[in-house]
Amino acid sequence: MRFDCELVGKIGSMALINSEINELDYNTFSRIGKYLQPGYVWVSSGAVEIGKIDYYKRHDTYLNPASLIKAVEGKNVEELLNNMHELFQLCDGASRKGANGMLAKLQYIQEPLKNGTTVIIGSPKYSIPDLINGKVNRTIFRVR
Repeated sequence: MRFDCELVGKIGSMALINSEINELDYNTFSRIGKYLQPGYVWVSSGAVEIGKIDYYKRHDTYLNPASLIKAVEGKNVEELLNNMHELFQLCDGASRKGANGMLAKLQYIQEPLKNGTTVIIGSPKYSIPDLINGKVNRTIFRVR
């Protein structure tokens, strides 16, 4: 099967925030963008972050305990999806109300996984090559 896109990436809303100073990180797109090339597509859901930052500053509120599952794999697509579905129970939080956090990501990646795509979820603070090559923390979904 041939695809027009070699890589499709999404920057999550919270990835656009510099958590140390609780401000938008304008360098995120630049840092990721230097690795983009023909056949790569990058999207973001970060448009709502300005309102969130404002809310945080007004209410002195901060969220996002973190956990990381490094790999979800299966001997075939069916086993991979079954293993991924077990994670749905662990998704009880989000970066903000209504976002559905990791649950939304797991639901969204089901179709690409069914089509044989390897999916990597990682932080935008890492380079694309480091995420692809497993040199940094990430979660990879793939058939072994």
